[in-house]
Amino acid sequence: MPDTQPSFKHLIIIGAGIAGLCAAFYCRDLFDEITIFDPDPLSATSWVAGGMLAPVTESHFGESPLTTLNLEAARIFPEFLSDLQGVSGCTVDHQVGGTISVAKTRSDLIQLDQLAQYQLTLGLKTEKVSVSQLAELVPKLSSTLAGGYIVPQDTLVGPRSLLTCLGRMLEIFNIEIVQQQVLSIEVARDKSFELSLGPSGKVQASHIVLAAGCGTRSVPVQLPQLPHSSLPIRPVRGQILRLQPQAQFRFSSGVFIDKIVRGLVDGRPVYILSRADGEVAIGATSEEAGYNVANTFEGVFELMRAARDVLPAIMELEIVALESGLRPTSPDNLPVIGPLWPQLFVSTGFYRNGILLGPKSGALARDYFVSGNVETQYKIFSPQRFFNNSSH
Repeated sequence: MPDTQPSFKHLIIIGAGIAGLCAAFYCRDLFDEITIFDPDPLSATSWVAGGMLAPVTESHFGESPLTTLNLEAARIFPEFLSDLQGVSGCTVDHQVGGTISVAKTRSDLIQLDQLAQYQLTLGLKTEKVSVSQLAELVPKLSSTLAGGYIVPQDTLVGPRSLLTCLGRMLEIFNIEIVQQQVLSIEVARDKSFELSLGPSGKVQASHIVLAAGCGTRSVPVQLPQLPHSSLPIRPVRGQILRLQPQAQFRFSSGVFIDKIVRGLVDGRPVYILSRADGEVAIGATSEEAGYNVANTFEGVFELMRAARDVLPAIMELEIVALESGLRPTSPDNLPVIGPLWPQLFVSTGFYRNGILLGPKSGALARDYFVSGNVETQYKIFSPQRFFNNSSH
């Protein structure tokens, strides 16, 4: 980054989830004006996310480019938190206890073993532990588990405290969230952008960050070589249970467990985590259910059963909320990060890594607006991969 940064005119960000807010954070000093458009900011999936920063435990077969991106995102996250808290004067709930991955059955453990071997080939740190060691690390774990792994570098943030800090940053820098739906984006004759807002008219922008999550498909982009096209982002539903200890079972330590617990139970994944305020979250299913955000009997039942098999003491907690979110997902399950057109940057498709990738995508948008380029290792995530006949 140069010492003296250019000042651009008007950045419009479409979407007020983690991707859009992080873009505003990183671009706050570049533009004369920044405006965020989102018809319902509090409906963003970021508000119900788990908040796990897990580049190792979210590493799966055939996803090595994504793993590299996730590791870089995790590397910059502490500096991002420090800068955000300094700017906003707020505090983000950030816990550093690591992840315990456990298997209920021998078959489940074989799957964890295979994944761990793959992670080791990528140079990732994961260590197999015995059942007795698991009991020492998390005393509440079931004594009938087959075994597991510890991943010490995974951390956890509270998404709502993070978004609250980002919201405070918006106020400090006079960045407005306009609760209107952007219906389309079109290149104007002067190579700026014209955004249609329906009956309320149109608005001009010199630069755009399209970070609308699962709403990305409903924002068609009309470009000279790309007439009236939308990015193929689909929703994948994740159901979540939120619990609190009953009054007589309040924890002296303040938390139910001090590590993230991921379980594989008869082939089904589950995670259990504790917040600093005592809340416990159980999640999260992965369901192709369109835009339906309802909680289902099946989804909730499977999460409860899996959580009980991993942590029987969870039966003592009170259910205080059932929630669900829609993860924005691309056809190849890779994030969509990069320019679709000069000065139009896309940040979406984060799937299982929404909170983790927010700051990195914001930093990449800033760097692109300053330099006009994207580093080679990130071009695999370009939105242009979905438009083979376009040239930009």
